[in-house]
Amino acid sequence: KNEHGLQAAETLATIASFGSQYRYPVDGLYKAWVMMLLNMDRNTLWGSAGGMVYESKTSWDVRDRMQGVEGTNKKVYCEALGALAPTGGGVGLFNPLNWERHDPFMLEALQGKGLEGFDCQSIQGKTLCSLRLPSLGITGIALAAKAPEPAKAVELPSSIETQYYSA
Repeated sequence: KNEHGLQAAETLATIASFGSQYRYPVDGLYKAWVMMLLNMDRNTLWGSAGGMVYESKTSWDVRDRMQGVEGTNKKVYCEALGALAPTGGGVGLFNPLNWERHDPFMLEALQGKGLEGFDCQSIQGKTLCSLRLPSLGITGIALAAKAPEPAKAVELPSSIETQYYSA
């Protein structure tokens, strides 16, 4: 997750450094990659080490490094996207993938609002949305005036059947 996040943060930071006055955060991203490399130890990846290697109250551990990288990713996303997107009553979304994205995704920071012109649903304080995002692209969308509909419980059938199976 963090490795993909770092790649996305670097991509967005590069776009922002060419498309605005944003200054590419060389030092912060370099240190985040070093922390990722420290977590590439075989015992860490395979989960064969135990104890304070993963989580310790008295020494630097794997969890500390993962949280540090995640914090850097979030900081770079916010600063770089903020440099590219105009301020106002909307939200900027970045798709770091090299294909168009059209799957549903969760947005955490909409504070109970939906996206104008798109289907959204409120689930446990987050907003579930479905829209198309361009490949390696940035999209700006206005916030909807009303809150999205809350999630509703759906009665499931006793079995699900296709021409190939019954579950």
